[in-house]
Amino acid sequence: MDLPTCPSCGQSVLDDDATECPFCGASMSGPKRKGGAQPAVQPPKEAVKKKEQPTNDDPFAIEQAPTAAKVVQCARKPVKGRLHRVVCPMCDTQGFIPAAAVGRQVKCANPECLVPVFTASENGAEKPKAKAPARVSDDAARAEEARTTSGSGRPPIVMYSIVAAVVLAATLGLVTFLNRPSVDQLPPVNVPMAGTDIDEPEEEITTTKVETPAIPQYRQRAIELVEIMISEATTTTGNRDKAICRRLTGDAYLKLGMPELAEDEFNHMKKVASDARRDAAYFEVGPLVSQYWFYFRSGETEAARAALAKATGLLKSIPQTGAVALESGIALATAMSNEGDIETAKSFIESQQRDETVAAQMDTVRLATWSAISTSLQDLERPSLPPLQVFAWNEPLIASVAVNLAVMGRWDAATKWCQTIDNAMTASDAFGNVAEQMLLQSAPASAGAALLAAAATKGPDVALRVQAVLLRSTGSTDQWATLNQMVTGFPAATTIELGTTEAIIENKPQELQPTLLRGQAIADYIIAAVSQGDNEAAANGLNQLYLIMTSTVPPATIVRAAAVEVDQKSDDVQKRIAADLRISNSNQVRSKFIAYRRSIDSLLKDTETRRLQLLLMLTRIIRNGGLEVVKKVVSDPTTNLAKEVNVDSLSGLLFVAAAEVDLKFPEMAAPDRNLAVALVRLTPAEEVSIMRALVSVWSGYLQQAKLMTFEQLEAAPKANGLCSATARFLAEKLTMKASSAAESIAEIKKMNNKLWREECLQAATRLLVRRKLLDVGRVRPAISEAATDPSQRIAAFYGAVRGAVDLESEKPATP
Repeated sequence: MDLPTCPSCGQSVLDDDATECPFCGASMSGPKRKGGAQPAVQPPKEAVKKKEQPTNDDPFAIEQAPTAAKVVQCARKPVKGRLHRVVCPMCDTQGFIPAAAVGRQVKCANPECLVPVFTASENGAEKPKAKAPARVSDDAARAEEARTTSGSGRPPIVMYSIVAAVVLAATLGLVTFLNRPSVDQLPPVNVPMAGTDIDEPEEEITTTKVETPAIPQYRQRAIELVEIMISEATTTTGNRDKAICRRLTGDAYLKLGMPELAEDEFNHMKKVASDARRDAAYFEVGPLVSQYWFYFRSGETEAARAALAKATGLLKSIPQTGAVALESGIALATAMSNEGDIETAKSFIESQQRDETVAAQMDTVRLATWSAISTSLQDLERPSLPPLQVFAWNEPLIASVAVNLAVMGRWDAATKWCQTIDNAMTASDAFGNVAEQMLLQSAPASAGAALLAAAATKGPDVALRVQAVLLRSTGSTDQWATLNQMVTGFPAATTIELGTTEAIIENKPQELQPTLLRGQAIADYIIAAVSQGDNEAAANGLNQLYLIMTSTVPPATIVRAAAVEVDQKSDDVQKRIAADLRISNSNQVRSKFIAYRRSIDSLLKDTETRRLQLLLMLTRIIRNGGLEVVKKVVSDPTTNLAKEVNVDSLSGLLFVAAAEVDLKFPEMAAPDRNLAVALVRLTPAEEVSIMRALVSVWSGYLQQAKLMTFEQLEAAPKANGLCSATARFLAEKLTMKASSAAESIAEIKKMNNKLWREECLQAATRLLVRRKLLDVGRVRPAISEAATDPSQRIAAFYGAVRGAVDLESEKPATP
């Protein structure tokens, strides 16, 4: 019986249908071995062993590598059919082969490798032990022993010549190995892009050069960079959060169109979190929602809904604490609302709300809100919102969903979300900021009309605000005249006085919301007047704004002075109460004094709330072109508005607002000491404690485009969220101004706060790659001094990968 024989090793194969030799792995497709029938059994082991022994003609057992036509070519990156990773023992270049090729001869992906053929190991992810440049048989020692005992060896001089030749070859190979280029320096190689329909054959292939679709260098470098990220993620020492690191590596693979590898990374993320007794499943929500928007914009409806369904399945796992949780909640609620499930999204986002009376909690919420919207804007290659704009919102989480939808250009969904908002102040923030996005993106007139109609259902002041915002650009003269006539026709407001002693004692707390709503509308009216070039209307509007804002509670200077008197001159106050009320009984006087003090404390609280809101309204006017109008009034110490603004260092908010849009307002860098009035009996706003630091860092930015005295901001005792947002916003602005990557990275290096540095590196590298100031393959050396731990390096690499994806996309929007 004739059995098929291997054309390579000559062994008989029992299986007639075998396509591979079970002994050497060679293809059985070639002609049968000459000589006809072959033995049906395997030759004795001794015979095989004898065949493998070196002869005297090859004393060092230097085996010849298989011919190029018999090896599997390694791909430079994982593609369909080639997902098993191996590492060349000669030059350390990684490659990817079919799983069936494990244990067989494969060829290195590096075309310049000196010894490219090697055996693929089972655990290809681990670097094999170092080998000599040529493959020396394990039986070399026995061969030498056999040669010596046989007495038939070569003359010593020949032997020494061979030794010298081998040593020389090994030395040259070692030198080449040590001088090989790093991952960051490797030249581009043409390989198929991930996600293509090219099927890589799993059978042996030749090394004949095949033309494959070329991929841009930045994408190839990005893929290599993710491999480095994964290596860094396994490092324990100095790693802030291994789960977060794996979240970034997984998301990077998603953005590169490699979902299988992304899933592997997310599984690692869950495992390392579980090992630390944490549940990090919800970490995947952000990346999944990002994929949803990518597919949605691409018109792949089914894929988009599949990604959202997976994210929605994680809804109940999102906790109520932590920045990632809040940002994930905003992202998910935005996507759900876009798909029409506003009711579920609204219920969820309301459950994430915090106690508005706890300043520290609201500061954290505002930071998460700013960060979530900034991420959406960065994905669309647009600058982040100024921090003060977001930190002025009444209920940031609820308003953020509307603004996020508007950022995505989803006008109908944004309008519907705004209509569901019950709180009038929150509705005003949402409607006003959605209108701003319509203005920035030149939304259709029909979208603006629908928004205005919806705003009218929330009251005339909300409608006025939306109408004023939409008129900022080149609104018609007739529309502006109508709006101007409506505002000037409002009943004249009058500043309220402190009142008599009896009136103060009988005073009841006032409802501030109507006053604040009207003030918000007038602020946008002033901005519209500036944009229309009507400076007279803008100046009148500013005076009207002051009168409206002081019509419910008296000016800050008056109420603060009364509080100081109660606190420091209580005896004088009691004497005045006795005289004004004509009472002499000490108990009655004491009782009236307590009532008087309680009323002053209540007035003081309302006054400070009102004043902070007034200052935030002024910051919005300044950011939107009204600096000169505000400066003219506030810089004059004789005006009532100047007196209201300058009672303490919160006046610095106006300086910061101007700096956020690259303008200067030095008069507000420090309050006018002649107008300052001490605040007693009430804890000042958290912003007061950080105002000096904010003014200082923004001064450095304006004067030298650098981070000056940044340690003051890092050491701020309160308002850490505003400080963090400011740091990232500054890093973004400095990076956009930088003429080189080194210039930007040098500024970020000044940050001592590790988390801030991590976040700023991520934002900066993305922008630098996008601006083509930083090559994706040179990220590691560029950030070597600034990124001092694995988490920072991974964040920087992730930013670079995102920048590469931005460059690769033909559209300005990326996932």
